Amino acid sequence: MTKNTKNRIAIICALVLAVTIALPCTGFANDYDTTMSSDELGQQMDNNVNGVPESGGTEGEAGQESAGDLQTDGVDGSDEPGDTTTEEPETQTPSQTQPPATTKKTTTAAPTETTTKAYKGKNATRIPIITYHRLTSAKEKRCNNQRHSSLFLEVSVFEKQMKWLHKHKYRTISTEEFYLWYTGKIKLPKKSVLITFDDGSYSVIKYGLPILKKYNMKATIFMIGKKTRKKTRTKVMRTKSYACIGRDVMKKVQEEYPNLEFQSHTYNMHRKIGGTAALKRVSYDKQKKDFQKMYDKYGYRFLAYPYGKFTSRTIKAAKAAKVKMAFAYGTNAYATKKQSRYQIKRIKISAGAPMRRFTKWFNK
Repeated sequence: MTKNTKNRIAIICALVLAVTIALPCTGFANDYDTTMSSDELGQQMDNNVNGVPESGGTEGEAGQESAGDLQTDGVDGSDEPGDTTTEEPETQTPSQTQPPATTKKTTTAAPTETTTKAYKGKNATRIPIITYHRLTSAKEKRCNNQRHSSLFLEVSVFEKQMKWLHKHKYRTISTEEFYLWYTGKIKLPKKSVLITFDDGSYSVIKYGLPILKKYNMKATIFMIGKKTRKKTRTKVMRTKSYACIGRDVMKKVQEEYPNLEFQSHTYNMHRKIGGTAALKRVSYDKQKKDFQKMYDKYGYRFLAYPYGKFTSRTIKAAKAAKVKMAFAYGTNAYATKKQSRYQIKRIKISAGAPMRRFTKWFNK
């Protein structure tokens, strides 16, 4: 065999190997809207993989708007337009905040521990509330478009972060514990943190729950009511972990690990109208009805605004619908008692960011 022949064979083998490696990811080499919910993203991925053309855009999909941009249409940190004072905390006791006994619900929010063990050291004056969306394996990460790198956090990175919090003795808290701290009913140690996930992606259960259990940590998932099926689809549990958790899995989690709780990401406001977040477009009555539905159906008392967008009428509707507290997004600041109860700030944890960017929120 001549030297030239050997070189040709080597080149052909290299090309075959390169194509073989690239094939598993070709179905995901598309552009996706980073503000999509888990189910919306999953549907678009499925359509693209199966060769189904994308639609021209629905009312809830038109346009793109940065989820990290907090716009409040004149809301200035107070609860009502023109009111520049911070709202007085409620004086309800935990027992008074439960839904009426006559209200029928298909699923209830997970019970949360509202007492804290004795501790030594300084009390918290501000608390970091960190926010994730979806978790992914390294293999899946390679198959997702890089535009989603800020939403798809590799599970290895998530575990590294949780291990760091555990090693440095941070106490994870529930939304109820945060609320009680905010209203002055309990004290929390300086090293306290509230962990949250938006959209209700099954990846949090698949990849995140084992890690939370490992370090005995609390966390909250904000669910989209309309996307929450009665039963989690089999393909979601097997291969489509970015899609939404079903109520069957939620119930099982609540029974086996109540430290992971579920709260509201609205029933059907995680969408856009004419390129603008729905909560900035729809009427007060529709917003109130949406928030009330999440309370009546699931007993959820805490709300995270989709895309972090809201207006003064959103706050008014939340108050009327028995929402105890609401969380913003993309503000990247500590939560404090000086903030409005309906504009609590959270910190976005971006995939791909160095570990020092994560730890900086806990070293001050």
